[in-house]
Amino acid sequence: CNYCSASIEGRDDNHLKHLIDQKTCPNAPDRTRAEVRGYLATKKGNQDLLSPPITSTTSESNSHSQGQTSVESRKRRNLLGYVDLPVTPEQTNRAHFKLLRFIVHSNIPFSVTENWFFRHFLDEIRPSYQAPSRYVL
Repeated sequence: CNYCSASIEGRDDNHLKHLIDQKTCPNAPDRTRAEVRGYLATKKGNQDLLSPPITSTTSESNSHSQGQTSVESRKRRNLLGYVDLPVTPEQTNRAHFKLLRFIVHSNIPFSVTENWFFRHFLDEIRPSYQAPSRYVL
């Protein structure tokens, strides 16, 4: 790390995650943290990373409670990939276009978008996405 001289090994996002966490890299400027958080949010499609992290105002002197807190924060971070975030209008337009291309090039009737099984399939994959009707396509 250029800010705290820590040696970071592993996957390509480990250095970025290192910069975001104030406990692991206390010398990184806030502007750098904000830029990295924005980059990770756009890379992973996770808008929750755009908001600043919640920092504790109380100091924890007990090592057991600090270990428990780090486990809880790690669990919280890992769950962000499983949360179904709302679909943005841009994502909706791209999904509608790709669905249209799939239906046209597969010679499937437009009414498939109103099929009960197709709707449940889409709900299983991404509950926040609402497929267009055959008239909209």
